[in-house]
Amino acid sequence: MLQTFTTKIGKAKHHPPMIVRNFVFIALFFGSLLAFLTPPFQSPDEYNHFYRAWQVSEGKLTPEIKDGNRLGGELPAALDSLTKQFIYLKNNPAARLHFSRIGAAYDLRIDESERRFTDFPNTAIYAPTAYVPQAAGIVLGRLLTDRLLLIFYIARLFNLLCWIALVAAALRLIPFHKQGLASLALLPASLAIACTLNADVSSNGLAFWLIAWAVSSTSKRQIEGAALASGLLLSVNKLILAPFFALFALPWLQEKWNKLLPRVAVPLLLMLAGALVWGRLADRWFVPYDQYAPELRDEQTLNPGVDPERQFSYVLHHPFEFAGVVTRSVLDSAPSTAAHFVGKFGWEKNYLPGWCMALLWLGLLMAFCSETTGLDRLQRIVLIATGLASVLFWAITMYALWCPVGAPALTNWQGRYFIPIVPLFGLAFGNAVLRKWRDVPGKVADGVILLSNIAMLYAVFARYWG
Repeated sequence: MLQTFTTKIGKAKHHPPMIVRNFVFIALFFGSLLAFLTPPFQSPDEYNHFYRAWQVSEGKLTPEIKDGNRLGGELPAALDSLTKQFIYLKNNPAARLHFSRIGAAYDLRIDESERRFTDFPNTAIYAPTAYVPQAAGIVLGRLLTDRLLLIFYIARLFNLLCWIALVAAALRLIPFHKQGLASLALLPASLAIACTLNADVSSNGLAFWLIAWAVSSTSKRQIEGAALASGLLLSVNKLILAPFFALFALPWLQEKWNKLLPRVAVPLLLMLAGALVWGRLADRWFVPYDQYAPELRDEQTLNPGVDPERQFSYVLHHPFEFAGVVTRSVLDSAPSTAAHFVGKFGWEKNYLPGWCMALLWLGLLMAFCSETTGLDRLQRIVLIATGLASVLFWAITMYALWCPVGAPALTNWQGRYFIPIVPLFGLAFGNAVLRKWRDVPGKVADGVILLSNIAMLYAVFARYWG
């Protein structure tokens, strides 16, 4: 179903390949159902993402600091009221949603005369560019209605549509392993995030597109403005993806240094400058738990003992100890991270059945082992190095913002953070071991993806509505 039919692709000069059309249909079908089936704010930090997106939709690109120890912004009071309608579901596996609560939430309307300072310290430091789709949805929604719940769902759909468009563009662009890339994007856990207001959604789509562009440009040897813009947005939106600048070197790896360096210098400087500038601003705004308003800090997504500046200093002065922390944490969290990456949804430990997640990993393996790749050894090494550097950036950033100074373990290894990184490894290790089986691997991957997404719909319904 998701497989590429080369004969049709060869003829379809003005129409997207079959795999792209099928991806759009499947992502739109399951993503839209999940967007409405998943209750509001039942994705990690979604209410704080909603607050930040609303702030951006009003043209306020930077957060507000109140009394020197609160971070967020002045927003309509109805937003907090909407959150309170559904917050009881958070981390409460026994709680269920009733239609009467949906009716009460539907009656909430925006009243600009009633505004209050709302705290969202963990998302307030995110770059506004990460919220463009959600903010656009909010702006359109407010033009159509004053019912807050409807505006919320419109914003969700805009984020989903943006992600679908970016991944579809990546699938059209990438010359091989379309099956594997589509399968990664259509993982149930990936769709469960893509249909929410999470700021990572557009960044995940941009990462897929930039990877596809880099791989497809190995024969073109040209840097397009769209690629530079995507790289800049990625580095600003997610500091951990700054190492993606190395992708711009793929087309010129066989050239001498005097030709390679100029091609990589501009993306490198642009992306690192974007990451450093916004990172510096975020560090200036960030209010840690120990300094936050005492009466409010326990309600925020903040941890005691966190001090980014001191933590970065600790990592610099104790690199081997930090390496040990990362190594132990990777080994300890590997099973849960693997499960989270393919079959997790919601706040608490909501997973698809074990057999379903095992089949998903098998389907991914088969998808990436059924086609010849056009990358040479050096290009594969660059992809692997980029992926490892991004994981290291993630580890350092998470250690600084989430863990107490000198903590013996790095927690919060959630698979969703690695959605934009795993395609690098898939393409680097992709091969044609199963090519002799023709279209069997692709059909298996297709079947597993469809079955698991149906299972995800049932699991979400059973968790929140059953």
